Amino acid sequence: MRSCAERPSAAALASGAVLAWAALLACSAASPETEVKEALARLGAVELPAGGPAAVALQHLRFADVAVSMDGPRALVLAVVEADGTAMATGASLVYVGREAFSMERCRSSRWCLSDLPALSGVVAALRAVPREAGARVVAWQVRVERDAATAGEDYEVGGQRLRVR
Repeated sequence: MRSCAERPSAAALASGAVLAWAALLACSAASPETEVKEALARLGAVELPAGGPAAVALQHLRFADVAVSMDGPRALVLAVVEADGTAMATGASLVYVGREAFSMERCRSSRWCLSDLPALSGVVAALRAVPREAGARVVAWQVRVERDAATAGEDYEVGGQRLRVR
């Protein structure tokens, strides 16, 4: 027969129950929507094709107001995106704020992978195609995309002067 002194205390039982519950939660499967939001929150630097030679390298991505719906194996995402980075072909710095509709695919590296931000890619490709004065060098682009419109600013250098166009 065991004495009362050998029985586990209520605190020990509660602690064990909490640990078992935490282990169960860690093993449970998250919904695809939750996985997508977590993947976006963990996303570090990313390179996007942005129309071929207009590729961009983005750092410091932030996603807000994220809505996810599933389309078969793809996740369709609508979010407000803030990012800064570099247009790789020109070396111009890039600051971006926009409401983006994009898709994500399942991948091994982070469960869900981002392949493109189509609104940003379209604006960068258009900016890259703008004719400029001979000898002009693009220094920076500022891009804002709303539901059905985009605005962009451009800083460039020509003849030793730094100019801004909006």
